[in-house]
Amino acid sequence: MLGDAVFFGDVLANGGLDDRPARGGVLERAERLMADAVHADHTFFSTCGSSLSVKAAMLV
Repeated sequence: MLGDAVFFGDVLANGGLDDRPARGGVLERAERLMADAVHADHTFFSTCGSSLSVKAAMLV
């Protein structure tokens, strides 16, 4: 119904943040800090937009 244009809003973060080609450990460290802050075993941040986060949550 919405066509392919609905997917153009999800883009990878770049310009100094971790992404698939360049892993600097920033996201991994941030996820560990967040897990410590909320007393969780693990946390996972989505780097591909809210659409991917919703789809991942639906798979759990």
